[in-house]
Amino acid sequence: MPGRSWNAALLVVALGCLLLAPAPARAYHEGRHANIFQTGHALHAGEWLLGPLRVGYGAFDWLSVSTYTVPWLLGVPSLGLKSRFWANQEFSLAASISWVKLDLNKLGPKLGGEAQDVVFKVVPLELAASWHLGSVWVLSAAFQHNQVAVEGNYDEDGFNGAAGSTNTQWVATGEYRLNKSWAFLLRFRQLLAMKVSGTSITTVHPDGFTSIQIHASGGSDDLAGMKFPSIWSLTPAIHYSSRYFNLEGGVVVGNWNLPLVNFMLPTRTVVPELDLYWRF
Repeated sequence: MPGRSWNAALLVVALGCLLLAPAPARAYHEGRHANIFQTGHALHAGEWLLGPLRVGYGAFDWLSVSTYTVPWLLGVPSLGLKSRFWANQEFSLAASISWVKLDLNKLGPKLGGEAQDVVFKVVPLELAASWHLGSVWVLSAAFQHNQVAVEGNYDEDGFNGAAGSTNTQWVATGEYRLNKSWAFLLRFRQLLAMKVSGTSITTVHPDGFTSIQIHASGGSDDLAGMKFPSIWSLTPAIHYSSRYFNLEGGVVVGNWNLPLVNFMLPTRTVVPELDLYWRF
């Protein structure tokens, strides 16, 4: 198959030229090239973010689009938009909206569990701000409102009672830049409010001709301990950046937040976290 061999060789050469071509160092901890997650920063126009967990693209300086990659393979689609709508040398403000659909009837068997007749539809809304204090410190705060709708039945014990809950959280992050490649992060997350009532809809088919919808009547008072200020987590982490490559490792202490859908669990634990991606 000589044609395919030549095509593969040309593709390798093209990728090599792309990686070796002069380009701004997007990944270094320098100036405004900062962490874009739960901060007032976003991808720059024409910039790509690529990793095993997510991919993103800066369509404009004021708008970037992203999605989670691996969840798509498991039947969990997602889409996110983020706008850095105001910035100067010290401050940056950004707003984002995302959409996630989690169908446990499809996802359960793929993860080795049982299928559950339930679909979670989650719409996270976020407003974030970042403040640069000189060249060393970056302080960020983000407020998240996670609107959740549930259709069907699910086993609440599997989520410790935390799933299916529209909730509001805030995340504060302090970044200390040791140099252009290494930074120390301290991230604090807290559940501010949660509302359960009116979000769960169960469809029952007693026969082949009748469908009955049952709306759940529970409330946040039914979930013991899930009230402000008792649900929180603290994550110390180290972030390494080369010219394009980013690697962050940390440990979550407290109430772990389920990624993608933003459900904070009521039980406290210690969970390691690892993230890696390229920005170019």
